[in-house]
Order: sequence, then structure tokens, then C-alpha cells
Amino acid sequence: MTTPGDAMQDIRERAERAVQSSEADFVEVRLERVLALELAQAGRRVLSTGPVRRDGCTVRALVSGNWGFAWGSGFMSLETLVDRAAGAALAGGGGGGEAFTAPAPERGSFSPGTAEPFRQVPLKDKAFLCRHYCELLGMTNPGASARVDYSETVRDRVVVNSSGTSVREVEELCGIRMQAALPGNITSSRVIACRGGMENVRHREDLVREIAEDLARRASPSGPTPGVVPAVLGPELTGMLIHEAFGHLAESDLPGRCPALQALVNPGRRVGAECLNIVDDPTHYRMPGSCSWDDEGTRGTRAVLVSGGVIKNRLHTLSTAAKEGVPPAGNARAWGAGSIPAARMRCIILEPGQGGRDDLLKAMENGVYLKGCLGGATDMDRFSIIAESGWTVRRGRLEKPLGPVVVTVASSTP
Repeated sequence: MTTPGDAMQDIRERAERAVQSSEADFVEVRLERVLALELAQAGRRVLSTGPVRRDGCTVRALVSGNWGFAWGSGFMSLETLVDRAAGAALAGGGGGGEAFTAPAPERGSFSPGTAEPFRQVPLKDKAFLCRHYCELLGMTNPGASARVDYSETVRDRVVVNSSGTSVREVEELCGIRMQAALPGNITSSRVIACRGGMENVRHREDLVREIAEDLARRASPSGPTPGVVPAVLGPELTGMLIHEAFGHLAESDLPGRCPALQALVNPGRRVGAECLNIVDDPTHYRMPGSCSWDDEGTRGTRAVLVSGGVIKNRLHTLSTAAKEGVPPAGNARAWGAGSIPAARMRCIILEPGQGGRDDLLKAMENGVYLKGCLGGATDMDRFSIIAESGWTVRRGRLEKPLGPVVVTVASSTP
């Protein structure tokens, strides 16, 4: 893949001139260039997508309390899009007088360094790494089908607005997924997804061994009796639990989409024991979701969502923060060029307490211990997560291995 280079800096300067020349009350321009590559080794087959490049320009303009929006693929029509968004706002399209406070200006550029930038690694080396892991999976799991997927993405993002903000951030995401499957739909997989370079996916033969151990346990799988069962969750599954059970509810644009759930996430409401502390922290720069600035150009800062079991804050955009009279923490995220930023999670974390896994198992005495995550889903007032594997627990000790387990919880509005 080729580096985005200095072309984005020239486009950034064009955007700065365009917003300053606009007569709208407020103008925001978001520029995005994405370079992506995907490789897969499935048995002896090699699949490849890319490298591909996607450019996009998104403009929002505010005139007399009304928002106007314009989007284009590429950057050639940047100035025209600014005029078009202002014209749409002047015609009365858009937000219809929603609360908004112009942000404090932010300026800067950020691109965290990596030990081995994947853009400098030849394609054949990445293909060899996929083949290496795939062959190891086949050797350690006779009779199993094996597949290894590698992906990399560079997102070069610029946000400029008429309040004086001009920020640029380059996100480099690298990931790999290993999977092996035995006859009878017995599967096991491991996924690595990091912000950084090839150093994150090299020398991970330990994951091949973990997959082999999982498949051996699942050769005679069993699960707990359906019903209410006490459970201790591993770190990965806990992260998915917090994401699905609380994180989506804490997105401040939720009440507009589902007013009945407003009371579930009101600040001041107790949602857990005093040991429960949840934060959303974008400064973990090795993790996907981290950022120095969000998609509205707001600096990403640590947001305390739950402290001592009590809700303290929700996740905000500039508009929702202005409506509730709170400072934004940089949670405005867009799905891509062409979409308007919404209040979304970045790196949501259940902060550690005292003690470790064995202490929790002893306190539980009997139940299940679940680890690994195959996915999750939420319908806001109910959610489910799928544990990759687990064990029954008797008298505080791991006893019988389990296959994948689905955990489902339904809530009711108070």
C-alpha cells in the first residue's frame, strides 16, 4: 500500500480557506481517505481484495438554527459542497433549530508510530504469514479445515471548521483472524485487531495452540442447563457485555430513537454495586476506537460513565452535549464519509477491581466460567453475547469444559 502522502495537507488547506469564506453561521468539513487491503488463506486457496482507496468529503453548515448537509466522493468539489450545504441550511433543511454550541478551536496532527509499519512490508510477506499460520492450524488439527484472514486499513482523516479547528489524524489498523473447523460444525477461532503495524500479528503461534486446545475440548461438547446460572466472565467477554448491555444505552442520541429507555441511562441512577466503574477512554492508542480527535474535531478525553455503581455521564456529540449542558469528550463518530457523526463508544472499559479470577470463582462457588467472545447483539432493552468456551464451576474450581454458550439478559424499563 502507498502512504497517503502530503496531498491531504494541500486539501486540508483548501478546506480551511473554504470554511472561512463561507457566510454560514458555522461550517464543518470532514475529509477522509481510506486505503484498505484484505488477504485470506483458506486451505490452499489464496484470496485478496485490494489495495483499494476511498476518498470522501462531508460538509455540514448551520444557518439560523437549521443544518444543511452535502457529501461527495473525492475532493475536487470541496468548495462547491460547502456552498451546497449552506444553501440547504438556508432553505430550511437539516436540524430544525436543535441545540448547538460552537466548539473551542483545536489544531494539530497525530499519527502514533509503529514498530513495523505495514505499508512498508511487501505483499508477499503478508501472504506468507497467512500461509504459515494456516499450515500450522492444519498440522495441529488433523482433519480440520483452516482459514486465516489478514486485514489492514489506513484512515487519513481531517476535520476543519469555522471556529478555528483544523486537525488531522492518521489511523493505521492491522488485524488477523485464525479459524479451524472440524466435521460436525465444531469450530474455534482467535482474532487480533490493533491500532499499529505488523508487529501485532507476527509470532502469534500461541493462538494456534489455543485453537487446538479448544477443538480438543469441543470434540465432546456440552453446555449448562438452560436457565439462570451464576457466571464469571473472562476479560474479552466482559468487554462485550459492557459494550452491549450498557455502552449502546449510554449513547446520548438513544432517547430520540427510543424514548422509553431514557430512564435506564439517566445520570444519578444506580446500576450496580459500588465496585462498578465504567469509563470510555480513547487514549488507549493500540486499540481500535482510540482517537486524539473525534469526527467533529473535539479532542478525545476520558469520560467516566459509571462511578461507584452510579451513572455519571453519557456519550455526546457537540449537539447533544449542548442540549444537556455538559462538556463533550470526543464521542462523535461517523461510519464513514457521507454519514453524519453520532454519539458512539470509543474504548469502553470496565475498570479492574480487587482480586483475580480465582477469587471470583471461590466467591461464586458453583456456576460457570466463560471466556472468549464469538459476538454479541442488543435490542437496547435486551442483549445477548456468545462465549467461545467455558467450564462448569463446582466449589470454586473449574470442573467440566463447555462448548460455546449463549448468554441472554432482558431488562425492563423502571
